[in-house]
Amino acid sequence: MTMIENSERGITLAKPLAWTILVALIIGGIWIGAQVRSLKEVMRRQERSEARITALETRQTASKREAAIVLTRMGAILRVALRTEARVTRMELEAAARRREPPQQ
Repeated sequence: MTMIENSERGITLAKPLAWTILVALIIGGIWIGAQVRSLKEVMRRQERSEARITALETRQTASKREAAIVLTRMGAILRVALRTEARVTRMELEAAARRREPPQQ
């Protein structure tokens, strides 16, 4: 029993070979469909991940900007505190110098 024959009526296939080819095509189609579906799922997840990364980068940039503003303000506060401390020290020195001077009449 040959599987493929070439006769006057054309090429004929035996039923087992025809069924084998049909089943292989169906299974191949199902497998390709599953691969395409999983690829689409991976692509969808990647797009969501990229969107999350973009949002995190935006937040990080905003946080860096806010940290720079806070650092600038803290520097200004420190400068004011140092000037105030210098003035208080100068006032204490002047007061001490006045105490050492003899009273003028």
